[in-house]
Amino acid sequence: MADDVVLCATSGPIATITLNRPDKANAIRADVAVLLDDALRTANRDSSVKVIVLEGAGDNFCAGSELALCADIVVASHDARFGTPYSRVWGCHLSGMWVYRLGLAKAKYHALTGEWISGKDAAAIELINASHPLEELDSQVDTLARKLASIPLAQLAAMKLVVNQAYDNMGLQSTQTLGPILDGIMRNTPEGRSFVRLARDEGVPAAAARRDHPFGDYSQAPATDQPRKRSRPG
Repeated sequence: MADDVVLCATSGPIATITLNRPDKANAIRADVAVLLDDALRTANRDSSVKVIVLEGAGDNFCAGSELALCADIVVASHDARFGTPYSRVWGCHLSGMWVYRLGLAKAKYHALTGEWISGKDAAAIELINASHPLEELDSQVDTLARKLASIPLAQLAAMKLVVNQAYDNMGLQSTQTLGPILDGIMRNTPEGRSFVRLARDEGVPAAAARRDHPFGDYSQAPATDQPRKRSRPG
């Protein structure tokens, strides 16, 4: 395992965990998942830490999963892209957070089409909490983290627990049990296996291109629909 695929740093009451595979859009693989879990556990057990900031190095947060939506508070740039391209082949909702963060109409639309939504629009429909111009994103996140860190730890924990409990009462845990089961099944349908074979034989870009071509988005999106690059190094 390469320990540098997940970076950890602590500054006072704020711990920052960085997914560090910028050349792979910070996609999660087995060792990243293990190291991320270890980093989160370490930060949660540190009594001096009140806030954990989870970010991605380079131009992406994390490709291929719903990890961002599992955070307590989600902040993105206006031109970020949130989407579920696996809705079209080789996957299914894992966490169910699209469903619980959105109403039925919007959640089902995105579940069936897999179309992406910008960070600005995601904030407007309350899929995420806020979006900012890319150039202001880091400073805005830092300001929010410091604001949260000024609150007593017990108070943060209690308020988080009561909100989470309300969603557990709506069936969140059972949804998150079903999600990985269906995701595993969808990865082994005839279409899912064909997607894997194409990716193996011709490369992931070719498989993604075939998947996205009818919709003209993600890998096939025009330049005007591609997110801008971050101005700071990863």
